[in-house]
Amino acid sequence: VKQLCIAANENLPQDVLTALNKSLAKERNPVAKKILNQIIENSRIAKKNKIPLCQDTGLVEVFADIGSDVAIGGGGLEKAVELGVRNTYREQGYRLSVVSDPLERKNTCSNTPAAVDIRRTCGNKVALKLLIKGGGSENSSTMNFFTPQTEWTDIERFIVQTVKQKAAYSCPPVVLSVCVGGSFSSAPIET
Repeated sequence: VKQLCIAANENLPQDVLTALNKSLAKERNPVAKKILNQIIENSRIAKKNKIPLCQDTGLVEVFADIGSDVAIGGGGLEKAVELGVRNTYREQGYRLSVVSDPLERKNTCSNTPAAVDIRRTCGNKVALKLLIKGGGSENSSTMNFFTPQTEWTDIERFIVQTVKQKAAYSCPPVVLSVCVGGSFSSAPIET
């Protein structure tokens, strides 16, 4: 968990960096080019100096695939994840921004609880993936359900309206992910 937290906070994945460089090469707008250059430079500085890519080190989400032949003792996976997040965030000096109650806004001072999603798989292995979700990405998220008679143009209109309304609250670059289909609980996971 510690290694995953550090990697997610300090290293932009290579596929993202490659996409940013490709976008920079195609971009014509001077302001957009400047922003892309700043993001790429920020990534280089963060990796070199072992500091977070962003001051908003966010909520930690862990996706765990646990084989059916695996037994986890000592309090379970959630407890281990909480300990790993708490220790890493304190040791690395990452911003502790998680609150225990969204209305009272009382900081837990440990960046926990983390969100842990467990999926049972076959075999005897455990695979962990970790995602850092800063407030900007969450504040811009939205979900809508349409009736069966909805036309694709209605969905397109909703997407465009949402981007216009919420993109300014996100850190650049804005990455749009759309899921069509599924249930209230499965739609965010499918994207």
